[in-house]
Amino acid sequence: MTPSVWIYTQYGEALVNLSIKNKYLEQFVDYGSFQVFQDATTYTAIQIFSKKDKNYIDYVFA
Repeated sequence: MTPSVWIYTQYGEALVNLSIKNKYLEQFVDYGSFQVFQDATTYTAIQIFSKKDKNYIDYVFA
C-alpha cells in the first residue's frame, strides 16, 4: 500500500517503466480521493507485484 501518485508524476516514471518493462505489476487498486485512514489525508493505492510475466495490468478504481 502506497500513495497512488507515483504512477501520475515524473518522479515515479522510472518505477512505472520498470514495472511495465519487467511485467512485475499485476494489479493496481486505486482508491482515488477516498480517505482510507482517519488521521491522514492521502491518495492511497494497493499494488500487487508478481514475478510471472503478464501482458496486462488489472487496474481497479475502488
